[in-house]
Amino acid sequence: LQLPLTMAMISGLLFDCAGTTLAVPLHYVSEILRIDAADVISEGGREMVRVHGRSIPMVALAEILGIEGGKLDAGEKQTVLVLSCRDRQLACLVSHSYGVKEMIVKGMGKQLKRVEFFSGVTIMGDGSPVLILAVPDLFTSGRSQESTTLRKAHEEGRRQAVKGRVLVVDDSITTRT
Repeated sequence: LQLPLTMAMISGLLFDCAGTTLAVPLHYVSEILRIDAADVISEGGREMVRVHGRSIPMVALAEILGIEGGKLDAGEKQTVLVLSCRDRQLACLVSHSYGVKEMIVKGMGKQLKRVEFFSGVTIMGDGSPVLILAVPDLFTSGRSQESTTLRKAHEEGRRQAVKGRVLVVDDSITTRT
C-alpha cells in the first residue's frame, strides 16, 4: 500500500534556528535542554554536552544548514535539541523551541528532491511554509561529526593549499592505487 506524501501526518516540534522557523519529527527528539556556555565541554577536539552522565556531540544547527547566526553567547542560556537516530544522539544548538504541532507533510517537488537535510515541508495556519528536517541526514553528514574549530581549520588549510596535478604512471595496479 503506497500513500502519497501529502497524506502523511506527523507530530513535529517547531523551533527557531537563527531566525528561520523549522520543524523536526517528534519521534527523533529525545529532549530539549537549556544550557550555559559553561555546560559545553571539549573532548577529543569536539564540542560535547553532558546529558544524564553521557557526553553527546554538540553542533550549531545553523552552521550545518548554512544559516547565518546561531553562535553560543557567553552568559546566556541556549536551547539544545537532543536528537536520536539508530541508537546515536546529537545535541543541536537552536535559538528556541515553539512547541509540538500536528502537521501534514508535503513533498518538495522534483526540483528540490535532492536538497540536503530536509525531507519535506508543511504549511502553517498563516500560510507560511516550514521546512521539515531529515534527521538521518544530520547523522550521516560529516559536518555533524567534526568539531567546528577542526572544520574551520581544515577549510582554512584547503584555501591556503596550492592546487596542482600529479600524474602517476606505472604498469602495476597496486602502485597506481
